[in-house]
Amino acid sequence: AAGKDMTPAVAGKAAHSAAQAVGITASKPAEEAAKAAGQMAADMAAAAGKSLAEVATAAADAACKAGEAAGMQPSAAAQAGAAAAGKAAADMAAAASKSPAEIAATAGEAARKAGLAAGLTPQRAGEAAVAAAGRAAAGSAAAANNSQDMAAAAGDAAFKASTATGMNPAKAAEVAAAAAGKAAADEAFAAGGSPAEVATAASEAAKTAGLAANMG
Repeated sequence: AAGKDMTPAVAGKAAHSAAQAVGITASKPAEEAAKAAGQMAADMAAAAGKSLAEVATAAADAACKAGEAAGMQPSAAAQAGAAAAGKAAADMAAAASKSPAEIAATAGEAARKAGLAAGLTPQRAGEAAVAAAGRAAAGSAAAANNSQDMAAAAGDAAFKASTATGMNPAKAAEVAAAAAGKAAADEAFAAGGSPAEVATAASEAAKTAGLAANMG
């Protein structure tokens, strides 16, 4: 059984080393390690025919362990675990041809549960849920080749997830703006944008999402 458990950890270590080798700052390689381990554990659990909840749990556990092994603080590792669970659940929901709204909601719920299980406070677990919902919505828009809607989708999903966790609308609007900005920045970066272009895309998207959430 130990051999089986090794694989995600090895993936995590490899991602950590690679991130360090290209000169990424200290916290980033640990995040990459957690992400790689979570993804691999999720893939393995999904391939073994596990349920969505089991796949999300496997991803969370592997990401949390890999994050801690790479030097993350326990709370940061727990957040990485929640993010991995959200990503795994979003992938499973997408594979099951769920709607973008369902994918975002599924990701948010999986991240919230994983965060709580890993010892995050309800507020922190709620924040992890919101971030996961935003990322999942951005991913759905990206898959549909809808890059200009990506940030809007992320903002909208984050706003809905925030209000669902009982956040007040003003705070939820802030969260939505942050999620949209992050999605736009990731998109611009992936498209080879310069740091200035990435920053501009992020601030534009954040502004638009913040306004939309406030108006909504």
